[in-house]
Amino acid sequence: MSIGIPSPHAPSESDKADDRAALADARTVALSVEAPLTAEEQFLLGHAQFHAGDLEAAAHHVTVALDANPLAARWHYRLGYIREKQGLLTVAREHYTEALRLQPGHERWEHRRQSVEAALERQRAAEKAETAELRAVFAERRRVLRERKAPKWQEIDVLSSGKRYYRDDPEWLTALADALFFMNRYSAAAENFAAAARLVPDNAHLHFQAGWAHHLAGSENLVQRHFAQAIAADTELQSLRFGIGAFFQKKGQWRLAATHYEAVFRHNPADAEVAYRWGFALQRCYDWQGGADVIRTAIALDPTQAQWHYRLGFSLERSGRWADAADAYTYALTLTNAPNEYWSYRLGTVLISAHRHEEACAAFMGHKTSDSTPIAQQEPSAPPSEYLRGVLSAGLTAAQSAQTSEQCSRLAVFAEGNGALDIAAAAYEAAVRRSEKHQPRLYFSLGSVLHRLGRFEEATAAFLETRLLKRPHGVNTATYLKNPTQRQSMIYVEYMETLPVVEDVILYESSQGSSIGCNPLNIFRTLLHDDRFATVTHVWVINDRSRIPDELRGLPNVIFVARDSDLYLRYLASAGRLINNNTFPPYFCRRPEQQYLNTWHGTPMKSLGRDIKDGFMDYRNATRNFLHTTHLLAPNAFTAQILLDKYEVAGLFDGRVAVTGYPRVDATVDLPEASRAKLRARLGLDRSQKVILYAPTWRGSLADRKLDNDRLMRDIRAMSSSDARLLFRGHPVTEALLDEAGVAAHLVPADIDTNDLLSIVDVLITDYSSVAFDFMATGRPIIYYAYDLEEYRQSRGLCLDIETLPGILCRDIPELREGLSQALEPQAVAARTPDEYVGLECGESSSRAVEFFFFDSSEWAMPRKKDDRKTMLMYQGSFIPNGITSSYLNLTSHLDPAETQVFVAIEPSSVSSDERRVEKFGQNPEHVRVLPRVGGQLIGAEERWIVDKFNAQGNLQSDEQWDMYHAAFAREFRRMFGTAHFDALVCFEGYARFWAALFAAGPSQSTKKSIFLHNDMHSEWLHRFRYLESMFRLYPRYDSLISVTESVAEENKHQLSNRFSLDPDKFHYSNNLVNADATVALAQEPVPDDIEQWIGDCPTVFVTAGRLSPEKDHAKLLQSFALLTQHHPEAKLIILGDGPLRNRLERQIEHLGLTSKVLLAGLRLNPFPVIKRGDCFVFSSNYEGQGLAVLEALILGKAVISTDVVGPRSILQGGYGLLVDNSVEGLRNGMANFISGWPTQRAFDYSSYEAEALRKFVGIALVDSKEGPK
Repeated sequence: MSIGIPSPHAPSESDKADDRAALADARTVALSVEAPLTAEEQFLLGHAQFHAGDLEAAAHHVTVALDANPLAARWHYRLGYIREKQGLLTVAREHYTEALRLQPGHERWEHRRQSVEAALERQRAAEKAETAELRAVFAERRRVLRERKAPKWQEIDVLSSGKRYYRDDPEWLTALADALFFMNRYSAAAENFAAAARLVPDNAHLHFQAGWAHHLAGSENLVQRHFAQAIAADTELQSLRFGIGAFFQKKGQWRLAATHYEAVFRHNPADAEVAYRWGFALQRCYDWQGGADVIRTAIALDPTQAQWHYRLGFSLERSGRWADAADAYTYALTLTNAPNEYWSYRLGTVLISAHRHEEACAAFMGHKTSDSTPIAQQEPSAPPSEYLRGVLSAGLTAAQSAQTSEQCSRLAVFAEGNGALDIAAAAYEAAVRRSEKHQPRLYFSLGSVLHRLGRFEEATAAFLETRLLKRPHGVNTATYLKNPTQRQSMIYVEYMETLPVVEDVILYESSQGSSIGCNPLNIFRTLLHDDRFATVTHVWVINDRSRIPDELRGLPNVIFVARDSDLYLRYLASAGRLINNNTFPPYFCRRPEQQYLNTWHGTPMKSLGRDIKDGFMDYRNATRNFLHTTHLLAPNAFTAQILLDKYEVAGLFDGRVAVTGYPRVDATVDLPEASRAKLRARLGLDRSQKVILYAPTWRGSLADRKLDNDRLMRDIRAMSSSDARLLFRGHPVTEALLDEAGVAAHLVPADIDTNDLLSIVDVLITDYSSVAFDFMATGRPIIYYAYDLEEYRQSRGLCLDIETLPGILCRDIPELREGLSQALEPQAVAARTPDEYVGLECGESSSRAVEFFFFDSSEWAMPRKKDDRKTMLMYQGSFIPNGITSSYLNLTSHLDPAETQVFVAIEPSSVSSDERRVEKFGQNPEHVRVLPRVGGQLIGAEERWIVDKFNAQGNLQSDEQWDMYHAAFAREFRRMFGTAHFDALVCFEGYARFWAALFAAGPSQSTKKSIFLHNDMHSEWLHRFRYLESMFRLYPRYDSLISVTESVAEENKHQLSNRFSLDPDKFHYSNNLVNADATVALAQEPVPDDIEQWIGDCPTVFVTAGRLSPEKDHAKLLQSFALLTQHHPEAKLIILGDGPLRNRLERQIEHLGLTSKVLLAGLRLNPFPVIKRGDCFVFSSNYEGQGLAVLEALILGKAVISTDVVGPRSILQGGYGLLVDNSVEGLRNGMANFISGWPTQRAFDYSSYEAEALRKFVGIALVDSKEGPK
């Protein structure tokens, strides 16, 4: 039916305007007719719409026309032209091409087709260039994240955003899938693993990961398909035979591997190898009995596999079934073609446990290698003659006196070869006790000789020592032992836990082994001549044997070891008595059976411990050593108090303190005349020649030691101009920096003890060294050459006023020359000897020290002051400028030091690495004491494997693994804090897994443990920190799980208690404290100029503050603010804070056109003037612990808008602010309501809030702490 639409005679772009108007009018006519239109009429209507400018309607009608008549070439052309105008070039090209196919040779149509083709080519080139550019951008962003070790959620953000440009890149898709899998986003991970697998279909790993991710996501219908594809693609794991369990085994997922191996075995019960793999997987889950039972099944199917018998023996050994384990190990060894040293060793150990020592000896000797074969194998034809025995006995004494392992070893070989087995055994024993390196050959030889003597139990003890790691750990230690620090730690742990403590061995260390001297030397001298110690072995730490004093050479009961050597580790772990004038290494951890005397090394003139101004926590190992010290010796009460207070251990130290005078000063005031004469002769001094000693201290920090050699030479030239003999003794700390060529004529040999030297000195020149106090006891002149006194006071600090001490103070060379001239005069006035410092120095200090340390004499002991205050150890974190740090500072500033001693543990390097953190750390209240960590975790090989497994998988497989995990951290707690007792342990930071595990493993008796949950931890786990799952599994060892608001506590209890089997009654809340007075005071400071200028005369300024991270959702706030400014263009928004999303927010601000209305002000150390300057504080978080910034805004009297989420809800409900829906519209409406003028909010009574918050915290963390001894 025709509707009267005029037919266009020439449907071209050059139609006259009136014709187009007529055609457009046809639209009205068409719409008024109800009858269906013909194809021609649809086309004409579309043609009319085209000329009217309605391209979409035109395309619709022409398309309908073509559906009815697809052979109309002109219609295809018209639709192509319309689509070209719409920018749909691909569709346009298709219609132009079809038009030309139906009606070839049309030049104008061909021209249009070619134009579109050219445009498409340009578009493709542009898109390709843009894609390449964007790929490069995202690749760079990814590289930066890797370098920064950014959290996984940031990696996911970049990988997801870049995915559209990397859809054909399996590596990119796999990286995205791995990150999603890591963050427990299993459905998305499965999708991306599958996409990568489609690109690389022969990659079995990708198919497996897709199946595993689907399993964890609950998409079981897809799991088997992907697992089947993994097995089909596998060319490495023999999974066609062993099933998908082989993949889980490779991933270290032993429980899942066991489950799948079991399923395969149930299906094919004749496959012994599958049964063995199942049993082995159970072993790795520490199911020793289950593993043994299944491996027995494998052995029953195939008894010829030696490895399987060995594995059965291993399970039985770990189960404590010694006899059964011995049978399995024995049979395994019978099946091997070549001897297996380790299997023989394991057989020997279980036979020892079964008290079958003679059989154990045979087991140990069943395997001999070139490194462990006894040096002399032949049996002598006859026992040695009496003459030879006499020679050998004398040789043994001589070898011991030679003080080398090599000499003892040579004698042992000779004695063994000549049938003197008892002497050989003694010589081998002497050799191993003196060997700096662990030598299995020597231990094996000792065990062999003892075996031949019939001393089987002693022999097995020697055989056990042929290995450094003795226990059945079943862990591949090769990777661990490549790291020298880790190797040292693991071997030391092994010695601590396998060697007995030997009461009659004393280990002495002075100045980290750089010398033999000071207080330890004079205590040693006293013991050497005391018959009560005739059987004692004296072990001296000395790194350079050329520095051994002659008086110690040739003593058979003296052994020398180098610091950090294997022999050092053995004695450090097993000596009954330890004596040190400084500190043992960071890995040292005193065993309960050991006694440790720390003598320190002088009465301090320069600042110590926390008062040291240069360096950052350089004293940390000294603090740690004092917490391990059982006996602390001091020359005077002043020094004793300084050591306890300045090293932060006052109130924690549970050892004994005695003021005995200084043993080293005995040598200065009472060295025998013969020894003094010998010393003068060695130094080439005439009897009448006066002696000047220049002994300055060191400068710089422990990390940056300094020595000005040029100045030293100028000073020495000035000092040596007199007739007296000038000697120089530098400080051990800067010894390596000394230019010996310049001072060689004056340098005192290193093996001469400083206090011995002082006995022949007439005038001492020093600066801030404690040697001055030693010399005071002589009454002879002292010159303090303090050329840099003011600088030193500023850089290092002094704890005494040098100008009040006896002696002459000189500040430059002229004064020095004059002072030296006075001091050398015959009538020179002797230095007074103040009793406060040297009143006990009469030559008896060493004897007092011996009675104090070895016989618990209390004659010189300092009475312990009773202190009824509670002790609390906290971990805050690394003092990052954030809400947690502010909350900690507020809390500790409120705790009453008269009732509670607060200690905070820190990792110094993580604080000192950032100036902002150092500044925050400096805001600690004065009463807070710092216990800085030093060194790495002291951990055994198997424990390291378990900790790594836990960190990777978030859980452990058995109670035994959990026991080992907690034991490792209990040891670390003791290493760090010694035997200090704390009434409360508070893991305040709440996010650091290491510290959470450490505090969880701390002593539980009489100590209450709490950990803070600063947020909705379930949401934190899902969205940001995947590792929090492992944290949740540590929560059961805490007494209290403290959230920072009531609503967050309820949310945490709801989300976590059932899922992680946590006692609901452990969930508590304690509101964050605020330092209201400080907040108000800080807010009085001026607004930074840049911000004030940016605000200008704006009538409405919104402010927010917080880390620029996902949970704060500033992106949502920006969208809300963009909507608000459509109706309130005068408003502005200031965002205080910094974080990982800053760049993204900058782009969003630009995209929304808000660059003049929104200021990303960055992190300001004092944000309060800006908050006060604003009109309204707005908070957009998706979840919070409390929202400390909300509290601070209320304190400043600001109107507050917040999303209605846990945390802020607890603060604002009741009319203190406006809670809005957590959405873009909710925030927009809230801000609009503020501008319109909502009803006045309630005033915030922060005084009552603070009092209640403090009462709540003390009630949870301290008041209910378990009763026990202090």
